[in-house]
Amino acid sequence: MLKRFTLASVFLLFLISPAHATPDKDLKDWTEQDILSVNASLQSALRHRIELAKLEASNEQGVDYLDPSERLNARIAPFGSVCVEGEGCGQQGIVQEVVQGTTRSGSDIYSAHCFVCHTAGV
Repeated sequence: MLKRFTLASVFLLFLISPAHATPDKDLKDWTEQDILSVNASLQSALRHRIELAKLEASNEQGVDYLDPSERLNARIAPFGSVCVEGEGCGQQGIVQEVVQGTTRSGSDIYSAHCFVCHTAGV
């Protein structure tokens, strides 16, 4: 019966077996129901700890996910923003001059990028 469970589950059962073992019921006498209930409780505790770790990490970033209205506002906020010159936008971005490129012919572009696959028949 124990062969159906993972090695980690069996190891955890051995760790907690002294707490649940009675003189008339040893670990080898456990039923599948006993093993499944212990396994489920351990998984639940692990999931709870993972959620707490996520919550702690989000609070370190300055976002309070306990408040539903803040969570909603953060979820529907626009991804970026546009700053128009002359308006107070808070942060000023670095404006770079656009470099004018040279005009290339179609054969130049084909010989630089396309011919590798198209000559091979792809």
